[in-house]
Amino acid sequence: MRYTAACLIFMAACAALAQTPTPVPAFEVATIKPVSTDYLNTAIQAGQMPHTGVTIDKTRIDMGYQTLAQLIVRAYEVAPFQIAGPDYLKTERFDILAKLPSGATEDQVPQMLQALLAERFELTVHKETKELPIYALVIGKNGLKSMKPATAEEQTPEPQEGDRINNTPIGKMIMRQTKNGGVAFMPGIGVMNVSSGPNGEHIEMSNLTMSRLAQLLMSGSDRLIVDKTGLKGSYQVAFDEPMNSPGPQPAGGGEGSSAGSASSPALNPMFQAVEAIGLKLESQKGPVEMLIVDHIEKTPTEN
Repeated sequence: MRYTAACLIFMAACAALAQTPTPVPAFEVATIKPVSTDYLNTAIQAGQMPHTGVTIDKTRIDMGYQTLAQLIVRAYEVAPFQIAGPDYLKTERFDILAKLPSGATEDQVPQMLQALLAERFELTVHKETKELPIYALVIGKNGLKSMKPATAEEQTPEPQEGDRINNTPIGKMIMRQTKNGGVAFMPGIGVMNVSSGPNGEHIEMSNLTMSRLAQLLMSGSDRLIVDKTGLKGSYQVAFDEPMNSPGPQPAGGGEGSSAGSASSPALNPMFQAVEAIGLKLESQKGPVEMLIVDHIEKTPTEN
């Protein structure tokens, strides 16, 4: 009997240890400074160039002139159109400077940002799947053009001095300046060469998957884009992108989108470029996972 009781106590202790939650990674220290909506224009008129965007290095993360919507996009790794919440998510802006704890990796930054938003802005969210309008990426009626199977799988190279690293929701992009324009490396697109031409930019991608193309297009869209081409593997793709196009930027890097003519496949220059390679976007309905903001304070707690 004593042996059985001891075993039960030991098993109960093991179960308690197994259920102990893993600590959520958090920034070692973070300062949050609200900035006004006219802050950027005022600074530029004064001859200053304030930091905008997100910069991450080994010890800290610097987020400049970010809306609450942009912070949530980065924290939860979703596209702007997947967020539903109050209107001020797109208007309230902040500068955030945070120190990463020793041993932390860039992959943990979204979790740390979630913890920061919960602690300082009292953010609570839940996920919900809704049937909403989407775009389906399909093969055009005249078949593929300027596309051929990739010859070999390419590996993303190590960054070189002078490269710019962009940590996007779909992976790390290495951007390198060239004489004629620029080149970027990213898993799922291989090498992306961008060169300037008389009517816009010429873009070549050496190892592009269709799922990656759908994700790249979403930065210029107000809805989910789903690959329904049925094309497997990777492709070499070349097309000319007209001037004033939104460009092949990673999904989730924008500021929140709303419906409008710029997102229409008939009017968006980037979508027109996709049609030039024999693909098109069809308006359909489908399930979209939404991030619903249940509560968030407009003003963070003090530093």
